[in-house]
Amino acid sequence: MELMEPISLDTIANELHLEAMASPSKRAARTVQGGTGHALRQTVIALCAGTDLSDHEGPDEATLQVLKGRVRITRPQSDTLAETVVDMGEILLVPRTFHGLRAVNDAVILLTVSMAEAADNARPPAEESRPLPPAEEAQPLTSTPQSPLSTPQEPPSGAA
Repeated sequence: MELMEPISLDTIANELHLEAMASPSKRAARTVQGGTGHALRQTVIALCAGTDLSDHEGPDEATLQVLKGRVRITRPQSDTLAETVVDMGEILLVPRTFHGLRAVNDAVILLTVSMAEAADNARPPAEESRPLPPAEEAQPLTSTPQSPLSTPQEPPSGAA
C-alpha cells in the first residue's frame, strides 16, 4: 500500500534553482513522481535565464506548468517560428510536434508526461476473462441509496 505523502514543489524548485546556478549546463532536473512502469512522469526542471532545452520531438501527451519565472516555447510553423510565452502560474499543453524551450529569466517548470504506453508494456498480462454468471444468479439492484462510506450493519444478536 502506498502512503500519500505531499511533495513541496516550492522546496524542490528552490533546491533545483540553486543546483542549476552552480551547474555548467545552467539547468537541473528531478523526477518527483512516476517514470518507468507508471502512467505519468512528473519532472521539475530548473533553468537559468537564457538556457535552452534544445529542439526535440514532443511526447504523446504532456503539460508544462511554470512554477517560477517565464519560459518561451518555440516551434516551426511553415516558414516562420511560432512562439508562446508561459508565465509563472500558467500551464500549457506541450506541442506534440518538434519544439524547443528557452528560459526568458530564471525559471522552474513542472513537466508532466503521459507514460501510458510504457506503463501498459510494463504491466503483467491481464487475467483471462471469466464468463458472467447466469442471469438468475445476478444480484438485483435496489433503489435505496447508500453512502459510499457506509458499512454493512451487523444483525442484532439472536437474530436468525
